[in-house]
Amino acid sequence: IKFNPDLVVLMFYINDVEITPKVMHKLEYFLKSKFILYSFFFDTYLKIKTNFVKEFSWKSYYSNLYNDKNEGLRQNTNSLIELIEICNNKNIDLLFVNIPELRNLKNYEFNFANNFIKDIAEKNKVDFLDLLKVLDKYESSTLWVSQEDPHANAKANNIIGNVLFKNIYKRKSIK
Repeated sequence: IKFNPDLVVLMFYINDVEITPKVMHKLEYFLKSKFILYSFFFDTYLKIKTNFVKEFSWKSYYSNLYNDKNEGLRQNTNSLIELIEICNNKNIDLLFVNIPELRNLKNYEFNFANNFIKDIAEKNKVDFLDLLKVLDKYESSTLWVSQEDPHANAKANNIIGNVLFKNIYKRKSIK
């Protein structure tokens, strides 16, 4: 770690175990970065495909990421363990924070992802904050940027920020 922080906060999201994508061809990068129509059609294609191809659902996609045979899962696990070791060796406080997938918080289908990061935290005595327990009190769609974009909106980020602030403020490493 380049600097000497008192605290490292690792924000974990369900797709963090994906293998880092290879560098795009220049033409592909140009199209994706300069033409919003390209992104619109690609996103639309994916949405249509998820309605007709059962194996191409979000649940199936994410479940496959957490398959023991997934190289990205192994790489992610090793990186998390390495971060834990670095923080332990440098006496740096570490907090793992799980950000839930926001599409359906009331009937959450992705506990396997929450359990992955929670298990690593518990086995290595790292503090763990699961934001699902905070956000599941709200209607999922009220936390999205839009119907087409279920990323966290300003309301969700405000809730997350307040919970994080309270957690960080009370930590011994910050006083």
